[in-house]
Amino acid sequence: MSFIAGARRSSSVVDRFFAAAPHYDTTVGVGPTVERSAVLSLPGVERADPSFYIATNVVDATGTVIAYINGFAVDFTSPADPTLRVLKGTLPDGSDPLQTVVNETFARSLHRGVGDRVTVRMFSPEQRDRVKQGIYEPTGPTYEVTIAAIVRPPDDIVHDEPRTTSPRFEGGLMLLSYDFWEQHHTEFLEFGQYYYLVLADGQNGVPAVAAALPSLVGPGEEPPVLQPDERFSRRASYATPVSLETTALLALGIGAAIAALATMVLFLRTEQRFHDRDTLGLRALGFTTPQLATVAALRTLPAGLASGTVAMVGAIVLSNRYPIGIGRQLEVHAGLHVNVAVVVLGTLVTVMLVAGVSMIAGRAWRRSTSSTASRFTIPRWLRRVGAPTEVALGAHLAFESPQGRRSIITVQGVFGGIVALVVIGAVGTWVGGVDRLYDIPARHGWVWDAAIGNTHFALLPETADRLATDARLAQQTRAAFGQATLDGVSSELFAIDAAGTAPPVIVDGRLPTGPNEVAIGTRMLHRLGVDVGGTVTMSLADGEFGMVDPTRAVEMTVVGTTLAPIFGESDVGDVSVVTLDAIRDAGGDPSPHLVMARFAGADRSAISAQLDQEFTEDQLTDIIPARIVSMHGVRGVPLLGIGLAGALGTVTLAYVIVAGARTHRREFAVLRAIGLESRRVRRIVLWQGALTALVMVAIGLPLSLLAGAALWRRVAGDTGVQPGSIAPPAIFLVAPGALFVAIVASLFADLRVRRSRVADILREE
Repeated sequence: MSFIAGARRSSSVVDRFFAAAPHYDTTVGVGPTVERSAVLSLPGVERADPSFYIATNVVDATGTVIAYINGFAVDFTSPADPTLRVLKGTLPDGSDPLQTVVNETFARSLHRGVGDRVTVRMFSPEQRDRVKQGIYEPTGPTYEVTIAAIVRPPDDIVHDEPRTTSPRFEGGLMLLSYDFWEQHHTEFLEFGQYYYLVLADGQNGVPAVAAALPSLVGPGEEPPVLQPDERFSRRASYATPVSLETTALLALGIGAAIAALATMVLFLRTEQRFHDRDTLGLRALGFTTPQLATVAALRTLPAGLASGTVAMVGAIVLSNRYPIGIGRQLEVHAGLHVNVAVVVLGTLVTVMLVAGVSMIAGRAWRRSTSSTASRFTIPRWLRRVGAPTEVALGAHLAFESPQGRRSIITVQGVFGGIVALVVIGAVGTWVGGVDRLYDIPARHGWVWDAAIGNTHFALLPETADRLATDARLAQQTRAAFGQATLDGVSSELFAIDAAGTAPPVIVDGRLPTGPNEVAIGTRMLHRLGVDVGGTVTMSLADGEFGMVDPTRAVEMTVVGTTLAPIFGESDVGDVSVVTLDAIRDAGGDPSPHLVMARFAGADRSAISAQLDQEFTEDQLTDIIPARIVSMHGVRGVPLLGIGLAGALGTVTLAYVIVAGARTHRREFAVLRAIGLESRRVRRIVLWQGALTALVMVAIGLPLSLLAGAALWRRVAGDTGVQPGSIAPPAIFLVAPGALFVAIVASLFADLRVRRSRVADILREE
């Protein structure tokens, strides 16, 4: 009941998270000369929340930079954002402009906490050109700020994981106050001013704002840029791990219910045996079958009521443990939560199941006498081919009842073991596939040793020329990255030099070679509803590619699907690939920002270190997309499922072997009475266990591999990565593991058989 209620709570957490977040109608990017009051004066603007990017550098007592920080100036006095989770401390109240907020990465990497003072140094306004060249040596003013709170912003819940050669890039996030920015922004270099707008007419007011934007700047100044609010554009990155967690909770709940029901049936049928004499007496007095069933149900009704009550209270108490994993970080209303539907229905079902099973167990059972002589069975086949006596007898004990019919216990047990193996194989394939996606760069679209440059600045011509002739780079492709639209849908583009020798991954078709061709990410292809060979319209209007001419909508032919790298806000399977010539033809700046390089030589770490020393540009060695990071982060949940399935399979196999030997106790007694040696009895029981395990593995292992392959094809399609699964090597340990369990259980069963008194068993019969 607790698991199912937790699954229901988890299933809605993403929707509730996005519903609680502040919603803006549009975003406007302006230059440093545009004040907030001017933005608020635009037609229909009710609120303009600032988010100004400031490159902040933490320095030590000597002034040496120890961490590069993503700094943003925000208005802490705006309405609280419930998706910004305060972990320690409190948000600044505006009384002290030098109070700041940092994220967990900042606190962990720099070993700072609430109340600590931090010295930061900014870039000076004169350093803009040097920063564009990748020279990050701040010479601007220093400020001493105080940490007021440690927070977890939404981007920290789901985020890309970049790999870089410089540990200083792991500094984290710092939020400075808007008051601090107003007082000091003329003293340091700014990198972008964005206002998130709430409009009186909602989306209908966007055209009026767009028409009035040119009035904010004078002649020759850079025009403002209007963009949709895409702060939560990665919804799938949140939904995928939460969906996994929800499914795991639901599966655990259903599995626990089935296990509880099976245990209940076993216990209540066993308990009913103690009342067989009473049942016979009542029947002799004239009780009908329905009356006997009612008596049995009334006898266990108190237990049903008690168990239902305990389950209900337990589910409510445990509700504050849900959701789990990523879902728990997204939950905006943590604490106890009563899911009335699940609690009430679960309690009623519990009571009804106890009563219902008792009624069935209390009825008079008639055994079927139908013949099975014509059916194929393993024991009959072994006897027909002349198998050794111990083998044939072991097969009989495993698969036949004492009356020669098929053993229901073994059938149920083998079926349960097969189900457990299928779960282990399918989930194990998923975990192994996610691990490969996370650990192997090529699996998530990174097929280079390094990306040299910065997506925000054009690559210096001299740097590009030096890299073009550098013998340490065996293959290289110049590229740029930015936002555009395809058929009106926002999409990020990875623009490459078609003549490059280090292209991105192509999943189907081919990469574009001309200015009117595009390869689209798998997930984006599905969103657009087109196929390879179709056409889409590309526009760079209000995008991130610098404009050198008026933008033009260009019709592009889809020539393939791609798995391109992530440098922006998109996620795996969303990025499309075009040529730099396509950017030029659409009115954009085709200047490359990056060199995607594959190194010559085996010592790639040494080459990377050398390049880092010789070039001032950034150097990324990998970027793991947020969705894959999230999937990898919740792998513990399916691993728990594998553990539970393995435990269930182990217990089921052991129970089948022990119960089978006990069911045939009379036959063992007869065999021992006529002189069968103890060592031969042991061999018979061992064959019983080995054959049971063999059948379970022979059927379950292939089915588990098929289930794993089918599951991974579905995951690959949904994620946008290349298909193809590899069975986890551990799955092949199932056979020796099952044999070991069978041997241990058989030895235990043999011990019980040899300790039983033959005379007592035959006397009972």
